[in-house]
Amino acid sequence: MEKTLWTQIRKKLNNFFIQRIETQIERGIPDVHYVTYGGHSGWLEGKYVKTPKRRKTKIKVGLSIEQIAWHKSYEFYGGKVFVLIKKDRDVYLFYGKDGEELAKGVSFEDFEKLSICKDWNNIKNYLENN
Repeated sequence: MEKTLWTQIRKKLNNFFIQRIETQIERGIPDVHYVTYGGHSGWLEGKYVKTPKRRKTKIKVGLSIEQIAWHKSYEFYGGKVFVLIKKDRDVYLFYGKDGEELAKGVSFEDFEKLSICKDWNNIKNYLENN
């Protein structure tokens, strides 16, 4: 995850316990582990995308096969993992299980529909309560 997104996560989710994870040993592990004051915890995989110039061009998120597999497995066992995507100036939250579809590419409309929520306040509220 790029340094600026990590900085934004720390700033915007400032009342969470947040730990950045950097490992070369186990591929696919998300970038950040978090725990809220209320005990909700999970993982965040941070990604950047740019809005395509043409409206019909699909938005593709750079998730590796290992990341997609890790997210699916973790959610299968009841864990919470999300993909946090910064698109231009906006930020969106997605379920980890949707990573494969995001990696293959989705239309702008489907990108919006797939997202759980948009903007830092809504994302923070969602993570605090789920």
